Amino acid sequence: MDATLTQFDARRIINTVGAAGQPPSWGAHLFTDAFEETLALLDQDYFSDYLKQGGSVFKLVVGHYGGGKTHFLYLLRQLAWKNDYAAAYVSLNPDQAPFHRLDLVYRAIASALTYPPDDQMEHRGLMPLLKATVARWTQLSSDASPTMLTSLATDSTRELENLNFQRAMQKALEALIDGDEETAEGLVHWLSSQGFDRARLKPHGILAPIDRSSAFSCLRSLARWVRQAGYSGLVILFDEAERTPSLSGRQKEFMLSNLRELIDESARGTLAGAFVAYAVPDYRFFDGKTGVYEAVKQRTASMFDMYNPSGVRIDLETLVDDVEGHLASIGRKLWRIMEIAYAEELDEGKVEAALQSIGKAVLAARFADISFRRLFVQSLVRGLEQVRRDASLQVTRDWADDLVDHYVSGGRS
Repeated sequence: MDATLTQFDARRIINTVGAAGQPPSWGAHLFTDAFEETLALLDQDYFSDYLKQGGSVFKLVVGHYGGGKTHFLYLLRQLAWKNDYAAAYVSLNPDQAPFHRLDLVYRAIASALTYPPDDQMEHRGLMPLLKATVARWTQLSSDASPTMLTSLATDSTRELENLNFQRAMQKALEALIDGDEETAEGLVHWLSSQGFDRARLKPHGILAPIDRSSAFSCLRSLARWVRQAGYSGLVILFDEAERTPSLSGRQKEFMLSNLRELIDESARGTLAGAFVAYAVPDYRFFDGKTGVYEAVKQRTASMFDMYNPSGVRIDLETLVDDVEGHLASIGRKLWRIMEIAYAEELDEGKVEAALQSIGKAVLAARFADISFRRLFVQSLVRGLEQVRRDASLQVTRDWADDLVDHYVSGGRS
């Protein structure tokens, strides 16, 4: 257990997990099991070396809803921060960030960008990233004069592909260095694809908005700027948060075409220093009859493992050999987090009995329309609360079945 875990953070973790079975944005590493070897391999083969030298990587993460894919992506983001990468976790959905609209996807990336935090607080968006970058330059330079900082800003924006992006980024950094936050805000508004104020931007030489035709060039420019600004690289984590039955066939093909291009950009190295992960609930996500479906399937067919770290597909279900032991390991870690959350020790005998009986009840119900991991953590948090509050509680298999049925039935039992 993390020795720095505070009571407040422990409460937040328990509340998040117990409410909806979702991992917290910070703290998922404290109750992780079965992912450690894969993360260590990714760290060794990519984050620690290859990406820092300018390599680029695409990985497809496959995990059922509630099966750990968001948890895994959060762990990847923490791995990125540990290695000094800027990172963006993007929850894709048909309304705000549909993958068939690259301009909206770019906007979601810019809004979600985070720099390596000093604490558990996330500072999301391009403006906090730019401010943190100027602060880093100030701390790292023995001569932190405005002239030196402006020189670093110029160096960080050299040879960016999209000239509008280059101008806007340099002018925004210079404005921050000069203390002109209002000008910087207007430029970052454009850089984040939040709108285009022609009258305000024309004096800076920015003549067009970020749209579908320029989204990829802006993304490549962003990736390059991040490295030239002094970070190890850029990590983008896409999470298909919802099923997409509402997409038309044409929209689905656009989405897959964009995904194919993103995979190819990574393979060609035009996203230097970038690690891109795209998480889907099922590999059947790519089933279809047209050429673009087959093209994406071919590009994502190889399996990532210890003997093939260049493989593309990470199947989370295959990472667990002993499901019952896997659940028990997660449960023991959540038990310790709950003890910190409420500053009290729970009855060890009852907790161990609860872990075993709830695990068995979950496995008996694992074919219900809910992931066994999500079902387990929600049932366990509810069960641990009963252990904590009711000294006379009898922990039995029937008790565990009732807990699990409560979630399988949608809370009606």
